[in-house]
Amino acid sequence: MTDDPLTILTRFAQGSMSLPELEVALESQVRFRYLDTNERSVELYADLPAVAVSMGDLANALRRYLLGLISGRELSDWAATLRLLDCYDVECDEGSETLWHVLDLLMSPDAWGELTPERAEELLHGFKRGLLW
Repeated sequence: MTDDPLTILTRFAQGSMSLPELEVALESQVRFRYLDTNERSVELYADLPAVAVSMGDLANALRRYLLGLISGRELSDWAATLRLLDCYDVECDEGSETLWHVLDLLMSPDAWGELTPERAEELLHGFKRGLLW
């Protein structure tokens, strides 16, 4: 049995599905073109359901990076997907500016610099202390 688009998109946001798996699962609804970190686009063929993204999802993605479960490029592609697909929205208004700012930072290493483990730790500690940009 295949999952519905809401479940698929939620699993991706939460980190339990990779971008290649997302591409296959939604192949009839969206086409991804990710050539490098400067050249990414999506082409929608169908409306996608709204999916809430939380600071917890972002923190989990940073933790997966720090544990070596995903690469910096995979984290960057994850962030870009959340930004490029309009169906993703912030779970609550508090911290939304921070969440979108960090996603922009992660998706654009050519502009903001490559993510390092030290920078990922700084971001996580900032979330824990409730620091917002």
